[in-house]
Amino acid sequence: MHSGGIAAVSVGASSGDIRLVADVMLPGVPVVVPLDAFSSLAEWRAHPQASPMLESLLDARGGIKGRMADLLADEAGAESVLSVPLRTLIEMPGVPIDHADVEALLSSV
Repeated sequence: MHSGGIAAVSVGASSGDIRLVADVMLPGVPVVVPLDAFSSLAEWRAHPQASPMLESLLDARGGIKGRMADLLADEAGAESVLSVPLRTLIEMPGVPIDHADVEALLSSV
């Protein structure tokens, strides 16, 4: 995530008389949201340092299995799983990490 991006600029005599519209790219700096155990799986996956560590740990343990894996493979289901806090997700069957793993990841980030 970045604080910059594309912005539309409109120029005119008034809001009812727009004569020029252009998109401009605004510079920005990366914004890294601090993580905690209550951050969603989507936030963990978007974090530049935590994401590779979490994925590596999951891969080393055979990945997410069962119903959670099925939901992640489905577009509509993935959205619901990605919104779940990691602390809650690890309580679900098929998720091969625990509270100690989350604490270890947090101490490494």
